[in-house]
Order: sequence, then C-alpha cells, then structure tokens
Amino acid sequence: MKPQLGVPAITLAVIALLATVGCTADPGSSPSKSVRSTDDASERNLELLAAHADGVEAAIPDQLADRPNEYESIEVSSFIDDVPAGLAAPEGRYSTLQIDFVFADPVDWEALTVGLDQQRLIMDLDCRRAVFPGMREAGITGPMMIVYTYADGTTLDEDGEPVPGWQHACWVR
Repeated sequence: MKPQLGVPAITLAVIALLATVGCTADPGSSPSKSVRSTDDASERNLELLAAHADGVEAAIPDQLADRPNEYESIEVSSFIDDVPAGLAAPEGRYSTLQIDFVFADPVDWEALTVGLDQQRLIMDLDCRRAVFPGMREAGITGPMMIVYTYADGTTLDEDGEPVPGWQHACWVR
C-alpha cells in the first residue's frame, strides 16, 4: 500500500497522542525508551520523556487498526540531545521525542518527499499548538524537540537499521 502525499494520517494521530498522553503518563515507570544519559538537572525530564514516549507507543496499535499493513513499525524514543549550532534548531540541550515510522513496503520517495515537505509548517504548528503544551503540562521543562523520521527498509545502515528517506524536527526553547 503506497502512502498518500502529505502527512500520513498516522502522523496526525501520533501528533494528537503526543499532545494528550502527558496527562496520563506515569513518570514513576522505568524509562525503557531512554537512549542517552544526562546530568542530574535533566534526569527528571528524561524520566518524564520516557513515560511520555511509553504512553504514545502503547497507544499506536489502536491507531494502526484500520491500516494494519501500511507500517512495519513505529517506534518512539526519548532522550536529552545536545544540538550543535547550524542544525535544524538553535544550539542547546533539548528534551527530545523521536518517532520513527518504517513503511511496510517500498515507497515513491520523490512523490512522498514533495508532499511531506509541503506539510512541514502544519507539523510545526501542531507541535507548537498541541504537542509542546502537552509536554509542558506533563512537567517537561526547557527546550523541547520532536523528530519525525520515515523509512521504508530498502536502505539499511551498517547495523541493519532502516535509513530515513525523510525527516523533520520541530522545536521550542
């Protein structure tokens, strides 16, 4: 099944989950999705991010129920990331959630990229209007970033992991 141009519907559903799951996430749970350790000042954010990521990932199967063959996987990870100058966001330390979408079948990257690129502003607005306020409500403080990656498994890195064909980050300081 080839995804349509623009933001795939599941992305919009995940954006909505990112905005609402913070109210129900349990920061006392073990941070199973944390991939980077940090200093003590960021440790609470890392715990809250992990709970947020776990809550979003737990809700994804319900979002996929009407499109069971579109994605091979959707994974949500959380980490504190030091972003150097010159990248997609101003230099600094960001509490980051990354959502990796891997399509089940090869996609037409040229067509999909055109559609996704046209939706960057909408994704940014959704992050600013809903996702980041939801993360703040969950207790996450400081600069925040959401990274969306899309891959189809046709290009793999040296570890056998899919290399994204498209990605986007939205951020707030």
